[in-house]
Amino acid sequence: MELGEWWTRFADASTEERIAMLLPDATPKKRRRRARKKPQAIKEETVV
Repeated sequence: MELGEWWTRFADASTEERIAMLLPDATPKKRRRRARKKPQAIKEETVV
């Protein structure tokens, strides 16, 4: 629902409906997974 549509519904709603519309959604938000750092390549020194 777009903001304009929501605002129109809110303006025409009863007090109880407005209170319900102002409550946050009960669905849990997806959490972003933290990106892991790539392991640094081990530099091997060759002995001559």
